[in-house]
Amino acid sequence: MRINKFLAKAGLGSRRSVEQLVLDGKIKVNGKIISKLSTKVEPNQDTVMYKGKTLSMPEKKIYIMLNKPPGYIVTADDPFDRKTVFELLPEFSIRIFPVGRLDKNSRGLLFFTNDGKWANRIIHPSKKITKIYYVKTKGKISRASIRKLRGGIKLRNFTTQPTKVYFRGYKKKQDLTKLKIYLSEGKKRQIRRMIKHIGSSVVDLKRVRIGKVKLNNLPESYWRHLKQKEIDQF
Repeated sequence: MRINKFLAKAGLGSRRSVEQLVLDGKIKVNGKIISKLSTKVEPNQDTVMYKGKTLSMPEKKIYIMLNKPPGYIVTADDPFDRKTVFELLPEFSIRIFPVGRLDKNSRGLLFFTNDGKWANRIIHPSKKITKIYYVKTKGKISRASIRKLRGGIKLRNFTTQPTKVYFRGYKKKQDLTKLKIYLSEGKKRQIRRMIKHIGSSVVDLKRVRIGKVKLNNLPESYWRHLKQKEIDQF
């Protein structure tokens, strides 16, 4: 990167105004005074200084979404050498991390970012960001059981909040019930524990929406950058 572009991005002024600083010998690169506008620097390697202070460019913010397939764990490194979601993503020059979680056998919408404040607005319980899941369970779930799910269930260490649960159909051949569940809290394996409490088990769990951001037709194992309006809503 040319030195004037770096200095401008570091907040020292416009490209034209910082050029004079270079010509006046007021900029140091790796401890040496420079005076040529043709000087190039590597932002992540070279040390650029002005008046004794090291300059740096603002960190680029990354916001992406992934359609996580089942069989991948949500972590960067796994001591047991299991497949991780980061195997599905490119290597960015900046470290990114997942926003929230999906267990190994679950699939669907998952965010990644390097913006801690943005991530906290999504996962902090006080924000009550709604997430929507399509769930398939074993057997036919009764209306009474659905009412229990809606009203809140007392599990071992907490009681779930009242929430929306919709019956989406029953497949007699496979003996599966399809549900649509809304959650604004994120306890570990919460939906699986809720379904177990009513005497069934989860066969398939897919997160299809976080806030107003929908998974839509993004293929499984694929990712994309979030649009600015999707980022801004949080």
